[in-house]
Amino acid sequence: MSAGECRGCLLFLALQVTVFGTDQVIMKNGDRYSGRLESIEGGKVHFLAEYAGPLKLPWEAVAGLTSGDTFVVRTKLGGIQSATAERILALREQIQWVRNSAEQDRVLRTMELANIPVWAGFGDIGLSLARGNVETSTLSTALSATRSTKRTKLGLSASSLYSRAVTSGERLTSANQRRGGVRWDYNFSPRAFSFVSADVEHNFIQNLRLRSVVGLGLGRHVVQSAHHTFDIFSGGTYNREAFTTSELRTSGEGLFSEASTHKINDTFHLTQKFMFFPNLTQRGEYRMTFDGSAITAIRRWLSWQVTVGNRYISNPPLGALPNDLLLTTGFRVTFGPKQ
Repeated sequence: MSAGECRGCLLFLALQVTVFGTDQVIMKNGDRYSGRLESIEGGKVHFLAEYAGPLKLPWEAVAGLTSGDTFVVRTKLGGIQSATAERILALREQIQWVRNSAEQDRVLRTMELANIPVWAGFGDIGLSLARGNVETSTLSTALSATRSTKRTKLGLSASSLYSRAVTSGERLTSANQRRGGVRWDYNFSPRAFSFVSADVEHNFIQNLRLRSVVGLGLGRHVVQSAHHTFDIFSGGTYNREAFTTSELRTSGEGLFSEASTHKINDTFHLTQKFMFFPNLTQRGEYRMTFDGSAITAIRRWLSWQVTVGNRYISNPPLGALPNDLLLTTGFRVTFGPKQ
């Protein structure tokens, strides 16, 4: 064989490795297939074999996997993570689907081209009742939904808390709050984004009839990983507050904020968000908000959540305290496409 022919053979072999990869599936009956693992979905291993072409192998009949690549994995609890072939085998009973990076990109691209709205989110509900010498009732609800593409994210949120007590025939409302908001983000680079938001809030106990806030600004994705995210952002807002005391306030505000998520394991994760609003119209005045949740998965679609919310205003209306701290707990139902 000439030197030119040898070089041609080596080039052919290199192209074969590039096209088919070095993945291998080992079946329980001893059969082995070399090629490229594309996905595991619906109980089938979609494998592009080097000589046999596309194969659909039964997942329960697979004894081993080897690959130098990492794959995108979604578990039955709803978490998405990166995993090696060895990790996939360890998670066998928990896996909903597995895709290589090319297949995952193809699925997301197909959804975008088809203009399929990728909505995902959750709904919370908590209820507490007491009967006896004192009757108390507390109901908390929350809803959050986001639609994400490669460049944009649209988020909607709403929550409410109502609590009352009856003692000696006298009825007392101890909490009556409602909040709602919408926010649109645009990623103009992998790390940087801009946003526009609008929020409304009613707080009976703080004598707040309606607070309306519109804002815009810039932010940065400081940390982006399968287990942790951390964003910082800043900007400005216009705030209009109407109180039950007939007092009306309008002001311009600065905005400085941070938000993060932390996936501790497949069943437990944390979220938190802090926002600081210095008043630019009335110097020295400010607002602060904090929201944090601890979520424990029970099923893929069902979790138990504990949520802490704090609202602070430095200049409350006459007769109201500056701070409201709320702790709620209850069930969380998640929703979204099974990607």
